[in-house]
Amino acid sequence: GSSGGGGSGSSSGGAAKVASVGGTSGSAAPSVQQILGVFDLRELSADNLDFEFVTFLIDTIYRYYPLRLGQVLLVEATGIFSTAWPVIRPALGKHGSLVRFISADELRKEYFTPETVPDEFR
Repeated sequence: GSSGGGGSGSSSGGAAKVASVGGTSGSAAPSVQQILGVFDLRELSADNLDFEFVTFLIDTIYRYYPLRLGQVLLVEATGIFSTAWPVIRPALGKHGSLVRFISADELRKEYFTPETVPDEFR
């Protein structure tokens, strides 16, 4: 199952939440923990977009955890992010396929139980 993880408050917008989900890399392989990145983009604007941090985060995941990233969920990605996505996606290469655009409602229903939904998504 999924569990909510650390992150910062939602007042700055674009706060990242990370959860760990179990998975396997093959039928004979031992269980491998994978990262599920949940990015709340509901309050994202040009004023609070930290492109340097996004670049650092992507570089860190690729460099130190290349096989651990299971999926990245972009919650309510609209406006400036929708405009920037065609520029960002090619930089992600094959990892761009791990990105899923999702609504807050879909996130609650598909990734959390009523008891584990973070307050930001209630």
